[in-house]
Amino acid sequence: MPWPEKNIQFTMLFERFAIDVLLGAQTVQVAKGILQSSWDETWHILKKIAKTIQERLPNVVIYCMHGITNAVAEGMNSKIMSIKRRVGGYRDRENFKTAIYFYYGGLDLYPR
Repeated sequence: MPWPEKNIQFTMLFERFAIDVLLGAQTVQVAKGILQSSWDETWHILKKIAKTIQERLPNVVIYCMHGITNAVAEGMNSKIMSIKRRVGGYRDRENFKTAIYFYYGGLDLYPR
């Protein structure tokens, strides 16, 4: 099983599939057989799973304790970045702020 460069679409998709197989299989040996991979390749995937859990565990614990996420802030940031992409960037900060207010400020621009 080839492991091309990091962040290549195929590699990321295959690793995601391999993680699903490892999580669903009863043993590592069964998963190794399904993936037709060597022990070293399977171990590489297991280390990646452990690293991800280690990196994200504090955030999961905080969510379980407080029930709070940063999803709203991430959503707002996504909308703001979509404005920036729409026009290819802004040279003037004030124009950028005006565009944000215009698109997402809830302004009622229609006369009554």
